[in-house]
Amino acid sequence: VANMSAQVRGRMIDELNRDYVRTLRTRGISSRSIVLKHALRNAGSPALTVMSLEFIQMFGAALIIENVFALPGFGSYAFNASLQGDIPVILGISVFGVVLVTVVNLVTDIANGWLNPKARVH
Repeated sequence: VANMSAQVRGRMIDELNRDYVRTLRTRGISSRSIVLKHALRNAGSPALTVMSLEFIQMFGAALIIENVFALPGFGSYAFNASLQGDIPVILGISVFGVVLVTVVNLVTDIANGWLNPKARVH
């Protein structure tokens, strides 16, 4: 959460100092509208990217969390399969990881296109 908050804060500071924001302020548009409708849309794209990368990293850290809290799960299952040399399970886990990364990246790209019209491809 801290990493994403720092990312959004930094981007919002940059966006609020841009020329188009100054122009919107001189036209009399409210600060709330400028922040929510204009600046946050442009600042949200990097935050979505960071959030998707952190989501994928959570599965990489699953083994550590499961061992600390003594929970059976995906990480310990993968670790035990690799210790036993269970090739079909390792392949299944690899395929699951690839599909997970692909789906998360696809959802992130769709959300970026919806959030920021400049990111859309026609």
